[in-house]
Amino acid sequence: MFAQLHNFFNEETDTDPSFLRITRTILIVIMAGNAIILFLVSSNLGSESHYLPATFILLLSALIFEAIAFYYVNRGKPGMAKLIVPLALIITITFSASTY
Repeated sequence: MFAQLHNFFNEETDTDPSFLRITRTILIVIMAGNAIILFLVSSNLGSESHYLPATFILLLSALIFEAIAFYYVNRGKPGMAKLIVPLALIITITFSASTY
């Protein structure tokens, strides 16, 4: 079953250097944005700021997933960046939007 799922998400362009370069660039931008949002959530900026530990944990876990995906993209395996990172971002954004 895992092999079928792996074959479903594998494409011929996964090993193309230009695809890996654009995937790496996208991950860098996402990690920088996530780090900035993580800083803003964790610091008490403004008088009406709300510190939610669950949001902090979700953002931190998304940042960790992005860093692991960045490592794998540098190794030439963009599978995690194509599947896990978007899923983690969707979950994080949905939770953050529903709590405010």
